[in-house]
Amino acid sequence: MLDSSPDSPVKSTGEPTVCGDPADSDQVPESVRATDIATADALPNLYTHGDVWFVVGLVSLAALASPFPATIYFPALPILTQVFHETTERLNLTLTIFLVPMAVFPMIWGPLSDRWGRRPCIIASLGILTLTCVGLALVPTNAFWLLMLLRFTQSAGCTGTVALGAGAIADITTRANRGGYFGAFNVGPMVGPCVGPVVGGLLAQYLGWRSIFWFLTIFSAVLFKILLVFLPETLPCIVGDGSIQPSLIYRPWIKIIRRGGEHQSSVIAQKPPPKPLCNPFALVVHLDILVGLFYASVSFAIQYSISGTLANAYKVHYPFLNSANVGLCYLANGGGLILGAIINGRLLDFDYRRARDKFTRSSQDKAMNGHMHDTFPLESVRLQWSPYFVIMYAACVVGWGWCVEKSVLLAGPLILQVCLGFACISIINTIMTLMVDLVPAQSSSIIACVNFMRASLAAIVISVQDKAISSVGYGWTYTILGAICALMLPLVFMEINVGPIYRKRRRQSGTSSASTNVELSASLQP
Repeated sequence: MLDSSPDSPVKSTGEPTVCGDPADSDQVPESVRATDIATADALPNLYTHGDVWFVVGLVSLAALASPFPATIYFPALPILTQVFHETTERLNLTLTIFLVPMAVFPMIWGPLSDRWGRRPCIIASLGILTLTCVGLALVPTNAFWLLMLLRFTQSAGCTGTVALGAGAIADITTRANRGGYFGAFNVGPMVGPCVGPVVGGLLAQYLGWRSIFWFLTIFSAVLFKILLVFLPETLPCIVGDGSIQPSLIYRPWIKIIRRGGEHQSSVIAQKPPPKPLCNPFALVVHLDILVGLFYASVSFAIQYSISGTLANAYKVHYPFLNSANVGLCYLANGGGLILGAIINGRLLDFDYRRARDKFTRSSQDKAMNGHMHDTFPLESVRLQWSPYFVIMYAACVVGWGWCVEKSVLLAGPLILQVCLGFACISIINTIMTLMVDLVPAQSSSIIACVNFMRASLAAIVISVQDKAISSVGYGWTYTILGAICALMLPLVFMEINVGPIYRKRRRQSGTSSASTNVELSASLQP
């Protein structure tokens, strides 16, 4: 690690630091490249725990805006079928149309934020959400096409917040603590599936379905104002270690962290550098990344299917439940999601630190080697609990389907919903952490790839689930989905085996971010 302290300042070339990987450019001198990489690796360590938790709290709050507009809508579906005079299958198209931009637009928001910064993209995303919620609250009941269009636009605005928030966290964390922070961050997106249906059910039951969208208007406007006032920019090529004062658009109205001049930074970045936008689809061509994305996406698609069909299923098989009661049933699922996010995040950090300490003790000669990341078992460390989560998840999916099919005591499917939420978020949180470990310089882009694949698969499942349920019932439909989930188990072991090979190939071919190599090497120092 090169010394970047005030006593030995780094000479600047007068050019702004390039976002992502300064070593990718052959036009940058080798000494400058090494300095930039070392400095970039040190930057996250200059943020205090309080600074990081402040940012995590804000972006987690922003990420709540992604699932909340989707799940608050679920309990109102039976009411909307009557109001708009449409069939359940037609109303489910509003769920599918929400998933399309959920897949596509994070692929736009992610690279934009990796290039232009996190703060302006998050604020723009929330602004679009606020405006479309006003339109949805006013949509006439004889204009089903307008409901579809506005749901599409609403999703286009809000679905980027998860990828953008994940990028901000990756900017200021390291592998050794990233799992815990990602676990805490995921509490925000998971509160949406937990609280959204409860709020939606109560509003639809007592104030009418339009009140749902007026509530979303107020909610998103408040989020917009909070983020506008407090959210700092975190992208290292814009703010360095957080002590550089960027241009006005990147400054929060009230600055809480990183008082200017507190640290001397060797990174010059008054404005975003003139770097071409990255193509996030280029990441998917790597087999280890593709396998991880697909494996996590199947779990999400099945979870979204259960959430989407739960309201109608409980209305039919538990007719004593009203809209408010059905909304309360989602608390079981959300509780499992929150519990899994917290426990799995801590488990990821503990396992990584233990493996790191063991590896450095047995490989002291490699600990100073810049290429030691090829031999460190990153994938097996991150994924060691995943087989158990997959088995648990598949079993609970099958069990939930048959509990609903046979109308067993309501406590049965509710308990399974807790287990489903726990296993699902553990799978997704593990993959999100691993993906950011592999390409930290394109953190928002890789999370956008996660969103793209899981939303695409969820849209496919949602589009066929009603026909499947009508044909074979809930029991066999979710037996099939549970079997598909179980078939993902070999992909976990495939990821563990091929991951190190592809990491080494990316390094040797120069397509992997140099910051990835340095970050892991630095984190393995005793």
